[in-house]
Amino acid sequence: MFKKTVLLLIISLTLIFSACSKINQSDDLQNAAENSDESSLTKFQRLMLEDYEYMWDILRENYPSWGVIKRRGIDADKVYEIYKKQINTIENEIEFFNLLNNTINSFYKIGHLNLLNYKFFKEYQFAFKDFRDDKRYESCNDILFNPEVEEAYERLRIAKDENKIDYEKYDLSLEEDKINNIKYYDLVENEVAYIEIKSFSNDINYDGLILQNIYEKVKDYKHIVFDVSKNRGGSTLYWKNNIVKPIIGRNKLSYTCYLLLQKGKYSESFIDISNSIYNELRPVKELLFFENINKDDFDITPYFFSGTDTIYSNADKKAVNGRIWVIISGDSYSATDEFAYFCKETGFATLLGQTTKGDGFGLGTVLLKLPSSQYVINFKPAFILNHDGSNNVEFGTSPDYYIKGDTRNANFINDCLKLIINNQ
Repeated sequence: MFKKTVLLLIISLTLIFSACSKINQSDDLQNAAENSDESSLTKFQRLMLEDYEYMWDILRENYPSWGVIKRRGIDADKVYEIYKKQINTIENEIEFFNLLNNTINSFYKIGHLNLLNYKFFKEYQFAFKDFRDDKRYESCNDILFNPEVEEAYERLRIAKDENKIDYEKYDLSLEEDKINNIKYYDLVENEVAYIEIKSFSNDINYDGLILQNIYEKVKDYKHIVFDVSKNRGGSTLYWKNNIVKPIIGRNKLSYTCYLLLQKGKYSESFIDISNSIYNELRPVKELLFFENINKDDFDITPYFFSGTDTIYSNADKKAVNGRIWVIISGDSYSATDEFAYFCKETGFATLLGQTTKGDGFGLGTVLLKLPSSQYVINFKPAFILNHDGSNNVEFGTSPDYYIKGDTRNANFINDCLKLIINNQ
């Protein structure tokens, strides 16, 4: 079974969204960048420049999605130069944070590349607070609960005048936009159940009880439809525990993945906890049998890992007996894409709708702490191949049945229903 920590995927949340297929760098931004003479930098600016260079060094050697970035029309070298030249203009931490944020945002969250803001940092702490003594997450905990990092983010909070968050008491499920995370009704009375799940980042146990009650009501329906077309991710554990395990009964489902990575030294402590993944890496040229694998990525990600993930269930019986359908769209991202990928590879459910935004796998998440500013960046150190060899970050997961139209329009659900009824 390939190694990836479920907790790391909790943090996907709803931070990630830009559907640009071709992005050009701003001429105005480039013109605004001034040449800097490093000898004239202040001590503070030199420290921030060291952080900036350190970030780029780590990303160049560990981040796997440079090929996707290039194919999206983004010139990474130009981004590097533009913001490096602006370091001689910054005077304090908040200005450096904004410079970093602009740098990272130039890559449109591809491969989960993010600079953690205060709220995002506290959500990470909340996710890991019960695992602080767990050796499996030592690399993450050493960063998240480092006093200097906590102090840096507290200063950032004060500078941005944000409300203080106590991660020990933080409850994601109580946020206003997540109270009504599940919506259920019958598309066809006593025959087709419709269950919309808006996010996989909600409280797993709380939502699990709601879904159990729904399953009891619809257990003998002909069709169960899960709508995750507006779901932008969250925890892999959410859909495994609340959807797959109850429905497969006392059974198991397995799927095999091919993940490409750089084998960067920095990433190793985050993804190679048992010292086995890196030992099992093989040259990516062995995957030339894939029809649509992009050879341009071989220089960036020269290694691959092949692993099988198996979901076991101890449920006494299946929670529902009907056929399972899952509605997806270009808004389905991260852990939601992983759910779609799982459905397609195992046959757990039939996918209908539109191609997902992708980026559902990646051997967990790497946290990168900058040495002076103490700000934290996260990214996925690997990307998964679709069954045809295409890059999932770039092409997402395609449906079994394509439904055209605006996914937020009521007619879209009606078109899905027509297809379901015609496939009885």
